[in-house]
Amino acid sequence: MQLETIDHIVIAVEDVAKAREPLERLGLPLTPLMTHGGGATTNSAFFAGNEGTEFYVELLGIADPAAAATTQSGAALAKRLETGGGTHGLAFTATDAAAVRGALAGLPGGFTEDAPARDDGTPIATVFRPADPTVLGVPFTVIVYAEPLATRRARHRDAGLFANPLGIRRMDHLAAIVHHPDDVVAAWDRVFGVPVFGEVRTPAMVIRQVKVGDAILELLSPATPDSGIYQRPEGLAAMAAFEVADIQAAVVHARACGFTVADPGPGPLPGTHTSTIPAAELGFGLQLLQYV
Repeated sequence: MQLETIDHIVIAVEDVAKAREPLERLGLPLTPLMTHGGGATTNSAFFAGNEGTEFYVELLGIADPAAAATTQSGAALAKRLETGGGTHGLAFTATDAAAVRGALAGLPGGFTEDAPARDDGTPIATVFRPADPTVLGVPFTVIVYAEPLATRRARHRDAGLFANPLGIRRMDHLAAIVHHPDDVVAAWDRVFGVPVFGEVRTPAMVIRQVKVGDAILELLSPATPDSGIYQRPEGLAAMAAFEVADIQAAVVHARACGFTVADPGPGPLPGTHTSTIPAAELGFGLQLLQYV
């Protein structure tokens, strides 16, 4: 089957309103605070998009602990918050629900699916959750939206959700730590037919890239038996990298907003310059990236 896009990343937070504050200070437009799942959880998000795709970062917290405990996703969120919160999950989109069912059917424990709807009953999507969310090296879901990407993207563009003073063009890549990359790479190919797109080696790590839509998920693994990567827990890194039009201007803006941002320098990926707004100040690491 074919995955369409990397749709969004979920950041588990104790207080969504508080987690919004540094993003608002940075000038990123956010969706209003909303509750869903029968009032179990609350969220807010910021978007990045271009002429053909979009991506969003979702801040997700619990509004009603009792209601959240009755669902698989709510219980998982509560467990993540017990360990301090942070990067919680990754969502992909696809357009063929039957193909998603077929791809996930062979996973250990199978999968669940639900169909959230708006208050007026209008369907939003079908959401597929694997029982074992680690087979791809990251906890993930697959979403089949009721509306096509072009329709969703146009609505978010018209609402001003893509305009931002950092000059963000698109989400470029996410990263995950994997200690057994051969197994994870094989699962990507077996489950979704997604092969390794590229590979970058540094003295400390091997970066295997899998591409979904126009974005990359980097699978970071140790280059040597004594690599520090072994000391980092497996799973999604607390970072999202966004391509910007002018990295120097983005850094100047972030500093003016009170954030600690290093001067841009050559990134791990050839032909890039990067700088990062640290997770300690923003809630997740926002890497600014410019192709040079």
